[in-house]
Amino acid sequence: MLVSVLGLIHLDRFPDSLKSLIQTVGEIPLMAMEKFGNLGSFNRLMHLCSRVLSEVLRSEHGEIANIAAEVLKALSPLILMVKSQARSFALGFVTDTMIELGNESDGVKKAVVSFPRYLAQKAPEKAEPRALAVDSIMEVVKVMEFDDQMGYIEYVVKMTQGKANFRLLGVDLIAMMLMSLTDPLGVDSDVEVRDPWGTRCLEALILRCSDLSAGIRARALSSLAQVVGFLSGDDRNKGILKEVMGLGEGGKERPEGGMNDLLRKRCTDEKAAVRKAALLLVTKLTALLGGSFDGVVLKTMGMACSDPLVSIRKAAISALSEAFRTFSDESVTTEWLHSVPRLITDNESSIQEECENLFLELVLDRVSRAGSACPTKKGSILPDSNLTTKSLEREMELLFPEGVLGLLQGICDGEVTSWVKKICTSLGTKRRLKPKIASALQNIIRTSESLWLSHSMPIEKWTAPAGAWFLLSEVSAYLSKAVDWEFLHHHWQLLDKHGAEGEFQSPLRQGNGDEERIESKSVAWAGDRVFLLQTISNVSVELPAEPAADLAHNLLKRVEKFSMHSTEELEKSDCAALRNNLVVMMADFCVRYTALVDCYIAKITKCLRDPCELVRRQTFILLSRLLQRDYVKWRGVLFLRFLLCLVDESEKIRQLADFLFGNILKAKAPLLAYNSFVEAIYVLNDCHAHNGHNNSMNSQTESQLFSIRGNDDRSRSKRMSVYVCLLKQMAPEHLLATFAKLCAEILAAASDGMLNIDDITGQSVLQDAFQILACKEIRASSNRGSASETADVEEEGGDSSASAAAAKGRAITQAVRKGLIQNTIPIFIELKRLLESKNSPLTGSLMECMRVLLKDYKNEIDDMLVADKQLQKELIYDMQKYESAKARTTAAEAVATMQNQSGYQSPCLSKGASGTHAKNKLSHKLQSNSKVASAMADAAAKATARSVLREVNKGAMTPPLNSISMPKLKSNQAGGSSAQNDRPLDVLESLRRRQSFNSDDEN
Repeated sequence: MLVSVLGLIHLDRFPDSLKSLIQTVGEIPLMAMEKFGNLGSFNRLMHLCSRVLSEVLRSEHGEIANIAAEVLKALSPLILMVKSQARSFALGFVTDTMIELGNESDGVKKAVVSFPRYLAQKAPEKAEPRALAVDSIMEVVKVMEFDDQMGYIEYVVKMTQGKANFRLLGVDLIAMMLMSLTDPLGVDSDVEVRDPWGTRCLEALILRCSDLSAGIRARALSSLAQVVGFLSGDDRNKGILKEVMGLGEGGKERPEGGMNDLLRKRCTDEKAAVRKAALLLVTKLTALLGGSFDGVVLKTMGMACSDPLVSIRKAAISALSEAFRTFSDESVTTEWLHSVPRLITDNESSIQEECENLFLELVLDRVSRAGSACPTKKGSILPDSNLTTKSLEREMELLFPEGVLGLLQGICDGEVTSWVKKICTSLGTKRRLKPKIASALQNIIRTSESLWLSHSMPIEKWTAPAGAWFLLSEVSAYLSKAVDWEFLHHHWQLLDKHGAEGEFQSPLRQGNGDEERIESKSVAWAGDRVFLLQTISNVSVELPAEPAADLAHNLLKRVEKFSMHSTEELEKSDCAALRNNLVVMMADFCVRYTALVDCYIAKITKCLRDPCELVRRQTFILLSRLLQRDYVKWRGVLFLRFLLCLVDESEKIRQLADFLFGNILKAKAPLLAYNSFVEAIYVLNDCHAHNGHNNSMNSQTESQLFSIRGNDDRSRSKRMSVYVCLLKQMAPEHLLATFAKLCAEILAAASDGMLNIDDITGQSVLQDAFQILACKEIRASSNRGSASETADVEEEGGDSSASAAAAKGRAITQAVRKGLIQNTIPIFIELKRLLESKNSPLTGSLMECMRVLLKDYKNEIDDMLVADKQLQKELIYDMQKYESAKARTTAAEAVATMQNQSGYQSPCLSKGASGTHAKNKLSHKLQSNSKVASAMADAAAKATARSVLREVNKGAMTPPLNSISMPKLKSNQAGGSSAQNDRPLDVLESLRRRQSFNSDDEN
């Protein structure tokens, strides 16, 4: 009915009604979507709307151009909305009905041509709506005539230079036009096109890759990547693309700059989205560049593989792997091997899986294909004239395409081998390694040997292609059945035969020829031998009984011989690096062949005293690990040699030793410090003066190397540090037992004559024993143990069983301490008499030790002295005498110091009367100082003795000295007047007239 009405009524006189009608019809599709669920009803309604709009586009209703613009304006919201039936209706009406009407009416055509520009102005800025707007615009542009399309292309190119939102939209439109419109680069034209429209679009797109806005840069790079990937499908477009992008033949950059320069900058852009888009572009440019990558771009992609962002790392892996997949260029191969395999240890599991997949595809499968395709016919494919090693290498490369030989050589790089091992281990564990890779590697080695022999070259100078044995040794651990034993046996005999004949020597020993080639051949031979041994070890589990037995016998003999030579070199070499590497090697051998290397551990421990700190630290760490894993036992000299690390010159080694003894060893072997304590004293002093501690197993040089000989303060301090560290590892009961062992095996041995105290080392041992017995570490733990037990009992309160157990423990400890002291004091007294008879300087150390014992074990000693009054009197007298002498010595030293100071006080005095006066004054001063010294000595002796006796007697009154039976003194007249006494008569008389030495309570 409405269509009929429009045929009767002309709306040119009612422009508002016409506009309202057009707007209403434009809103009907959207409302119909909400009301009609039936597609058929919706389509019938849309047909009616189309008829109404078509009827409106007649000249009777006004200017057609204006009416068409109004219709397009009303339909634009539907066209820019999300994909729906209403959007499809609006686009269909424009691209079908209005384009058809435009062929008849210039007004409609003009409106339709302008419509894409209107849509570009109305396009939203958000990504998804903008993408829909671009699709809609391209639907309209594709149905326009060629000239109109060119006009719109020029408009879009200019739009890329406008505001940010228009630049971004222009980038999207250019990419869509290049991929949607026909023949953008003019390759299908019969006439040569000098300036195709596609080149202008590409130039505009490349320019936006350096836009100020990071979002536009990223979008331009990704759009360019899509365009390059699309246009590169036609080989005719590649030349034009290279020209537009500033790339010459072979991918070389033009002097004025181009894509390589752009990629260098964008791959290191500050924005992650830009870097990711640049890497995507590199991936698409791989085929276009012809395999000749710019070195900086390759390095940049390699660096991007370590980017902090996971998405960037994935994009870099994809770009670099695509280049490696397409081309076997040496630079690409090297960069890929140094960048991708290392990601096997990446934190992202998906990247680890991608790394495994790429290594399997690009390395193992490539080697498998090349090895399986080796020609079975033996012989050369090149003439024998002027044959050289390089020509043989070229022939090998022809036999194995895809750069397989360079790839195998690349995985031998020291930075790559560790990652290759991890990847092979992971693939083998997942059972993803195929037997054909092992077969291919064997075929490559066989072909190389056959080719060498076919030219009558000496077999002793042949080496397998670099990396072949290494890769075979890694995969054979999981493909042992795929490796031929005859193949391994043949090459083992080959390498072993010529190695024994000395064909492979060091370049320093051969002296002539090409030294670099000799050295490389020697290194290659040694490496092949090691990898062959590893392969044999992997395959040995699958061998029959007889070959396996022969192999084991042969290998064990060689390992033992090799270990012996290594230890000899360890002692002779002056190179610290070589000694360090030998220690590492021997430690590894100790894990693999423990029984064979165990006898060389003593020689390895000599490196603990190496002059190089690095070698000492490395030896300590390696031996500590072996000890923790029980490959080496704490027996023999090992523990005693480790003790010196506690006082090493290096602070790092001392810290490691403190941790080993204080944490690991204390938990793993708690009795080791107790069992080896006394022996450590003899070893550290290098003492062989004891009949039971002669160490005939070690040479004198080794004994001195692992000792801290000397009686100086520095040596004693070092030894005491070691003793204290060991004492801290002992339990209270072990401390008491150590106390008893020291008295029995050192003090008693000295008094019985078993320990020669005339020897300097024997004196050092005895003095160390006195210091240990007097130190607080040997008794502190037991005291703390008693206190803690008392506290526990008090806290437990009513727990009778716990109280009884604690009381029983204390009673046992007290009984042990009491018995210990009762057995120790007689040893001290006997030893004191011996030292006094020899006038030994150790008497002072013994008395100092006794003084400490009298204080610390006063309860136990008091019980013993009550029963033996004579012993009590002797100890009191000896203590008084020792303290007096000690105090006099101290005071005399103070006086001497004062005298030395007074000698420098008057340097300017004249030689006359003033000098005489100063001399008399100094003499008087010295005399008065002597009197003060004597008084100080007496006072100090009395005070110290009173303090000790008061503690021993628990405050009881001390008997006067005149009641003590004094030693009888010989008369001065006995034996005749000519007999000479040891002491003057006045000294003995003064001793008889000595005042009684009373306690403080008597005074």
